[in-house]
Amino acid sequence: MHIMTVDVEDWFHTFDSRYYNRSDKWRSLPSTLERNVERWSDFLSEHQIKATFFWLGWSAKRHQRLVRKLSEAGHEIGAHSYHHIKLSDLKPDDFRRDTRQALNILEDVTGKPVTSYRAPGFSAGKDTLWAFEILSELGIQKDSSLFAGRRLNLNHSVVPSEPFVVSGGGFRIKEFPVVGIPLFGGSFNYSGSGYFRISSLHLIKKRLLHAPYMMYYFHPRDFDDGKVKKTDERLFFRLRYKVGTKKTLHKLATLNQKIDFVDLETADAKIQWKKVKQFRL
Repeated sequence: MHIMTVDVEDWFHTFDSRYYNRSDKWRSLPSTLERNVERWSDFLSEHQIKATFFWLGWSAKRHQRLVRKLSEAGHEIGAHSYHHIKLSDLKPDDFRRDTRQALNILEDVTGKPVTSYRAPGFSAGKDTLWAFEILSELGIQKDSSLFAGRRLNLNHSVVPSEPFVVSGGGFRIKEFPVVGIPLFGGSFNYSGSGYFRISSLHLIKKRLLHAPYMMYYFHPRDFDDGKVKKTDERLFFRLRYKVGTKKTLHKLATLNQKIDFVDLETADAKIQWKKVKQFRL
């Protein structure tokens, strides 16, 4: 099962100190989001692929036509917070307020309930597990905010490399983790974003083609064709967010010849949830 997802945020929605939690500054920066999402949408349509688009509420409010277009094309719309702040930098009440704000704009635009969520920067973890109960309270049924292999709680349980269920006092959420290769105490997540862009097609095919489960994740900037000039020209910034962008769609087109990509909603319906691992918080 290979799941296609996109975190819909602009090039300046990073954790770089110049832009992080600076919505006052975002308004004055040129957006590259619409062009890149349109390119991605055209690619998905051409290859008959459905994806889950995790929208940042701040961007969704400014690109309502695009949110509506993707929804009407049959893609699932999920939430990616409103202000792109890491869970570790929020208190529970702030997280609830931010998530509700994102859900409100997305549901108003699409006219559909939003039941999928992804935390900014995959920032859910053992210190922010309180967020799952709040997500359930707000109607979220599916989450994709955890990396496989990371410790989930003080009992040394680790995030499995396949979908599982997180439950607690009165709530239950289906979790779809990102799978990677262990590297220097971290994880090389070759199935998404910059890791996918810098990985050779040979490595990608070797690691992905026969995997029973894989979570793919991208951002609009990962499909940038170089025709939209960004305002930040620092070398490190360019290297981190530009290298390999022109080859992303070619790599995916090659994989698509062998892989049937699905969105999160379709994957959810195919899984026998009574048989997966259960983690009680």
